[in-house]
Amino acid sequence: LLDSIEAPDAANYTFKFKQGVKFHNGRELTSDDVRQNFERIRDTDGAWMKTTANGIESMETPDDQTIVLKLKEPYSPMLALISEMWLMAPESDGWDGTVSHPIGTGPFAWKQWIPNDHIELEAFADYWQPERPKIAGIHVKNLEGDPIPALLAGDVHVSGISVNQREMVQNDPDIDVQLEKATSWEFLSFNNRSPRAPFDDIRVRQAVGHALDKAALNEFANGDTGVVADQMAPPGSFYWSDQIVDPFAKPNLAESAKLLAAAGISLPLKAVMPVNTDPKKPEVVAAQLREAGIECDLQVADDVTTETRLQAYDWDVYFAGSGTRSDIALRFVRLLSDGPNPGLWGGPQDPEYDRLVKEAWASVDADERKAKYIAAWQVVMDKLFTIVAYHRSGLTAIRKDVQGWQTGAVANFNRIDGGVSHITLA
Repeated sequence: LLDSIEAPDAANYTFKFKQGVKFHNGRELTSDDVRQNFERIRDTDGAWMKTTANGIESMETPDDQTIVLKLKEPYSPMLALISEMWLMAPESDGWDGTVSHPIGTGPFAWKQWIPNDHIELEAFADYWQPERPKIAGIHVKNLEGDPIPALLAGDVHVSGISVNQREMVQNDPDIDVQLEKATSWEFLSFNNRSPRAPFDDIRVRQAVGHALDKAALNEFANGDTGVVADQMAPPGSFYWSDQIVDPFAKPNLAESAKLLAAAGISLPLKAVMPVNTDPKKPEVVAAQLREAGIECDLQVADDVTTETRLQAYDWDVYFAGSGTRSDIALRFVRLLSDGPNPGLWGGPQDPEYDRLVKEAWASVDADERKAKYIAAWQVVMDKLFTIVAYHRSGLTAIRKDVQGWQTGAVANFNRIDGGVSHITLA
């Protein structure tokens, strides 16, 4: 949506928007709409980019196409992060709370939403890119259970699939399977905000780590689409460090037993583990911990119940995952003392970690920023806020009559280089 960006440093940004970009209700996008979107993010608890919006000191709109942001302090990830920002018209239904009918600027407009069943989108005739979109609409269906029969029958064109499901379609001449171009990461977190004894003892946390068999867990969950890891950045990527040593690269039950004995633990040790809907991977983790005498009480519940419990810090360990991101900052922000949705990582509050991450953000030098991030991650590993198990690439099955689609690096279907506006049906 931008014609130009001026960023003389990491604290001042001028964005000039294209003229004639329309919302789905026919009104033209203005810089004041952008300002209101930033304000909504800033004022909404748990908002995706709240930390970014909180860093804005002032916003000026000198004309309808220009917004000038002055930040409280330099913030180098700004440009990468706003690429994930969705702009909505402030007159969207539910603007002051939960939006139920978003009015955006994308290639497809919101037509109908039946909760837990489907979303219906229709082509937007006044989309700013000429001759796009190329199809009449998109039907997003909530498929309960296995999507494979619908894919094979041609009732569904595109669906995410698991590693096991790939085997059912990879030899079908009418279906293509694509890997995401970036990785999600999965991890075992401890309750850091309000740890319950004995999980406040670093020796007990180390014992848990030594009981994990990351390779077996990765093989079970991901097959050849995952890689064992110990950092937020995937192995071999820019922000990954080969100088960090993973003490839990391989299971060591003898070391686990020694640590539990040194901590004065009588076995079996009980641990409460919330589980969000699907217990398969947490069950494998629990089986591994059981080998060390740690018995996990898996408490399976729906999304809302699990999220509420996580935020109440009424638990001991939690196995979870986090998806692909446009910048590593969106991973490091989650472990800040005031980070968004802290429950997944047990709500750590550590001044040293906070300082290092914010120093990374302030740096416009990539190598300096990397060094700060790696130092911050070393704090996480030393204090065992969370233990990374692996990174994985998601799988998308696409029928070959869908042309023009390319699976990207983040979960954003409206990409300029091969998203939904490019799709044609053969």
